Amino acid sequence: RRIYYAGLESRPQVLRTQIACRFLAYDPGDILSGQFTAWRNHDTVRDALVAELRREQLAPAFKNIRFAPQKFVNQSALTAIGAEAKAWGADVLVIDHIDHVRSDDPKVNGFAESKATNQTALDIAQETGLRLLVASQTNWTGLAADTFAAHRPVRREHVYMGGHKEQLADLMFG
Repeated sequence: RRIYYAGLESRPQVLRTQIACRFLAYDPGDILSGQFTAWRNHDTVRDALVAELRREQLAPAFKNIRFAPQKFVNQSALTAIGAEAKAWGADVLVIDHIDHVRSDDPKVNGFAESKATNQTALDIAQETGLRLLVASQTNWTGLAADTFAAHRPVRREHVYMGGHKEQLADLMFG
């Protein structure tokens, strides 16, 4: 499968570094923060990481994933992401996460933009045939009142602005 990944909270180079760290069994936090430079073998670690990143660029499996450059979504940004994914020949479009919304119009509130952006995601799926896997944030504001809530299935009220998402989604799971 060809995957077009819109990791809106992380830049493509960060996502690639995280993947390389997983293959090398390094903690991505240690690498990305620079803490690894205090290690005695930091030169070896750096060389291994660079080699892994180069290997990933050439590996056939990694030719099947592309990262979107966008930092946020709204109707126009998501439309561009969908067009890029379709033009590249993606089978799956991953949006991580749809709540990273920014309106082009300062007069539009966050809920209205979220609702329109989620509708755009549905339109893209229906018009292009792409499968969309859309992540959303959870809202655990009531967690203090119910300490077991984090161990139960996610409910509509736990999904950030979940009501309109539930109306559009084929499946919601947590």
